[in-house]
Amino acid sequence: MRNFLALISALLLASNGMAAAPAVDKIEGSVRKALPEGWTVTSSEHRVIITKDQEVTFYNAVSMPAPGGDSGKEIRERLRFANKGAFKIQLVIGPLLSQKDYADIKRTLPRGIHAVKADIPVQPLYSLNRDAVPDAHGPDYSVYISTSRHPYMLVWPEDLNQEWQRVLGLVMSIFQEYESSEHPSGGAAPLPAAGKR
Repeated sequence: MRNFLALISALLLASNGMAAAPAVDKIEGSVRKALPEGWTVTSSEHRVIITKDQEVTFYNAVSMPAPGGDSGKEIRERLRFANKGAFKIQLVIGPLLSQKDYADIKRTLPRGIHAVKADIPVQPLYSLNRDAVPDAHGPDYSVYISTSRHPYMLVWPEDLNQEWQRVLGLVMSIFQEYESSEHPSGGAAPLPAAGKR
């Protein structure tokens, strides 16, 4: 199933051809204006890459103790087995999907996809939306967002965990502003914003 969805995404990206280049340049410029100091943005073909060249620690956040206990001790223990790396956000620009495209993708997804917590393999980037549907869109393109943070991991130190979340929020707001201006009366947009699902 995952290979089938990857094939659909690859075909859609290939069919977009040169049309993504102006969108990539525009998105890169908008992201550059929104980023706080210390973050960089680069682009190539269908991708915009946002990074901070400061090493962080990605640690397992599954089954953390409830607040009020000795969470500091628990975090220190988990940090011993954690992975280090730089935080990265990747935007892949593809063609704008029609409602039929969305319906076709949704139809191929297995039912009960969220019933069981999936085992997610270790990989360089993780999609925000694991069902092959774009995370955002612009006037004539779709945007697929992924990050270097595993969905079950948190970032240490805590201030950098909060910072990357703010940066991701700034990036998402660029597309939410477009979606709001396109549908000011709250009418149905082709794609709901990631935070509104």
